[in-house]
Amino acid sequence: MSNNKAMPSIEKMIPSMDTLFTPWRESSLLTLEYSQKMLDVRFKAIDSAVKAGIAQARTWCEVNDAESLRNASQAQQETLSAIGETLRVEGEELFTLSKEYQEKCQTVARQALDVPKNES
Repeated sequence: MSNNKAMPSIEKMIPSMDTLFTPWRESSLLTLEYSQKMLDVRFKAIDSAVKAGIAQARTWCEVNDAESLRNASQAQQETLSAIGETLRVEGEELFTLSKEYQEKCQTVARQALDVPKNES
């Protein structure tokens, strides 16, 4: 190891490195958390739609007369309405998650730059 007095020692650099890396770690954790929540919402919606589609396919397989055709058509409309509602709820959840993520990231950025909230 060199005894160069111009280079700071590792011990003196650690506080600066911590100041540099703390916001990066926090934003990385926020991104991972957001991604996981977003995927959970998406998978829940996809699972619901797939199950509804399979149930609807089973209904159509049981059509054998005019009455069962009418019932299958009615079930098709109900299924489409349910899927539409699922997509609406999913959109609201994703919007809320995105807004929350944005606010948390802005807070991390403000803290990293030491900018008071009312000045940004």
